[in-house]
Amino acid sequence: MDAILQLAMELRAFYFEHPQLFVVPVEHLSRSGVSAEFRSVAAAERELPEGFFDLLSEAIATQFERQTPLYAKARRQWFPPRLTNLCVVTEPQEARPYYQPFPGNSVLLYASDFDPACSNVEFATYQLLHAERLGIVRNVAKTLVGNLGYFLLRSAQEREAFAQAASQCTRPDAEGFRALAGAMSWVGDVLHQDLEAPLLRTDGLTELPGTGLLLTDEQAAALGELIQTFESAARSVVEGYYAAQAQPLGGPSAAERIIAFVSEHRPRVLLADAEDRVIWDPELPERTDAIAGATETICERAAEAICRDLARVGERTAEILGRLRDPSALPSHGDEVQQQGGVYLHEERGLMVYSLHQPGVNTQREGTPPFHTWLLGARMAHEWGHLAAETDLVHIPADRRAAHEAAKAELAALFDAIVKRAPDKLRAQAQEHFAGRTLGTSIGEAMLDMQLQRIGDFKSNLFAQAVLPVEEMEAYVRVNVRPLGGEPGSFLSKLARYAYEFQYLGFSRMADPEHYFFASTWFAENYVDTGILSRDEAGRMLALMGDVCGAYVLSPDALQSRD
Repeated sequence: MDAILQLAMELRAFYFEHPQLFVVPVEHLSRSGVSAEFRSVAAAERELPEGFFDLLSEAIATQFERQTPLYAKARRQWFPPRLTNLCVVTEPQEARPYYQPFPGNSVLLYASDFDPACSNVEFATYQLLHAERLGIVRNVAKTLVGNLGYFLLRSAQEREAFAQAASQCTRPDAEGFRALAGAMSWVGDVLHQDLEAPLLRTDGLTELPGTGLLLTDEQAAALGELIQTFESAARSVVEGYYAAQAQPLGGPSAAERIIAFVSEHRPRVLLADAEDRVIWDPELPERTDAIAGATETICERAAEAICRDLARVGERTAEILGRLRDPSALPSHGDEVQQQGGVYLHEERGLMVYSLHQPGVNTQREGTPPFHTWLLGARMAHEWGHLAAETDLVHIPADRRAAHEAAKAELAALFDAIVKRAPDKLRAQAQEHFAGRTLGTSIGEAMLDMQLQRIGDFKSNLFAQAVLPVEEMEAYVRVNVRPLGGEPGSFLSKLARYAYEFQYLGFSRMADPEHYFFASTWFAENYVDTGILSRDEAGRMLALMGDVCGAYVLSPDALQSRD
């Protein structure tokens, strides 16, 4: 069997486990569409409309063809096209709307967007653009307005084709797209500062701040109505989702379900309320009174999801400690173990804490969304891994130390060379960012040191990889490798962070980590295409950081083999 197809088969549970949606991953995407290997696996896993992947592939190719000139002409309003993990909803009534399983590197789409029976390349292409901007700005009105310029460069025939498909859209938020279809009658007449030829006079036009759009009074009024319709449709979808989640399951109340579960199963986990106060302790299992007060307002589906999470935490704790040859060698607490984050190690008890405040999940109003449980398991293993990293279980063997130090020196020198030739403004920002560095330390050394302060996370992941199922590690990696444009830090300092976080892709089963990295993070567009460093230097930077991190190993006798 072809190696790429073999990997796709190994990861098919990760792609298709959740019935509400499936993932078309970056590693099976290119500028021309979806790989043959993924199509083959998908055909055996999901019943999709005939021509689904052909239309999706055509839309991806069209997106790249059209978004590239948009970015070139209007960089203040547009971003370069990229590949990202496509989460395709197949059960709209069950799926959480406006959801990004892997924040920053995934988008939510609907299978109907690429069904040739009700869609076409114009509508499908726009859905890719809409989902990408929505994932960035997290606001449907800003997404709608920000993308309006796209239609200014489309022909009347292309706008008509979009309107035709949008008018028969079956997405949960179809009302908004039907209204956008109606707007095609006037959208083509809107003017734009950057996308149109320079205007000598703009009398009677109103500039929409931050968009480049210049509107007549009539167009501004029509746009206001369109925005209201889009926002109303979005609210209706969200309200409908939570209303469906709130439907009673019959039988015990939410609090009774959780109390019955912990009383019967006694999971090895501390249960905490939304303020991280412990409300149930496995060593005092009969004391359940605090659970009722902390869970009285949650829905029954949320209660069931909490019980599944508690079971996962308890089972995974037992599995990890069971794999360790000497669990008693772990410290009770580590310097890098935080007392927050949804699930974490208690600083005194040596037990995992599961909090009713789960990042990215409304534990009051919904059950578990896709990928949450896998990310929960990965988070647990990561926390146990921090304790392992505090010991000699994760270390640099003597025969790797010289190469480790040499890679550090060469990488710092490369950073220094990049900073030295960078534009004055960027170099000044880097100097200001590292103004507090130790005397005698170069900026390149400070850039490397900044990331090596996080080496505990890499060491922890070495441990986690050894104990986690493939699906949980895949989910963890895709959350942690993403574009860093909106993250804190200076532009040049983020070079070191990109180089470090690229190493997480080594914990994935994907065949070509560099493809994933360069295709999905805008690193090449921001650093290589702008001349900050060459493609060869970028490859060398990633390889050197790989040598720095790859010097660490998990002791071969740390774990017992799986049964």
